[in-house]
Amino acid sequence: MTSPRTTAYRALSRRQRRALVLASAAVLAAGVLVALAGVSGLALWALIGCYALGSAGLSWSVGFVDALPDRALDERQQAVRDRAHRAAYPAVSWYVLALLALLGGYPAAFTGPWRMLVAAAGLAALMLPTWIVAWLEPDPTPDEPDALSAERTS
Repeated sequence: MTSPRTTAYRALSRRQRRALVLASAAVLAAGVLVALAGVSGLALWALIGCYALGSAGLSWSVGFVDALPDRALDERQQAVRDRAHRAAYPAVSWYVLALLALLGGYPAAFTGPWRMLVAAAGLAALMLPTWIVAWLEPDPTPDEPDALSAERTS
């Protein structure tokens, strides 16, 4: 049986979830630009906070389907999760390969403002399956219950 937590994405439309994906990527890009410009302190921490809140909201909007174990998901949700992980795997693999190459050939990339670029790419790689689920999942049909009605009936 599917828990209300795994159907939470139905509370947001596909358009709203896609807007969250784009906003999350924009905050990461802004963080990199702020760090590369040499700005630190409150502005950088505000962007980090915005990204953390956006990531939490995005994970909630897809019902944590990309992170839950098999026993908490039905077959369709498992297929959605597996499709997102398969789609994200090549990008994450290239990111890890690039990190290893940088670590061996250019260790200065991990110092100064470049750390933010490496960290942002890592955060994007970690959120990629969530972004894929949020981007690709269709709007719910009218006969599907949303998370709120499932909670009321339980």
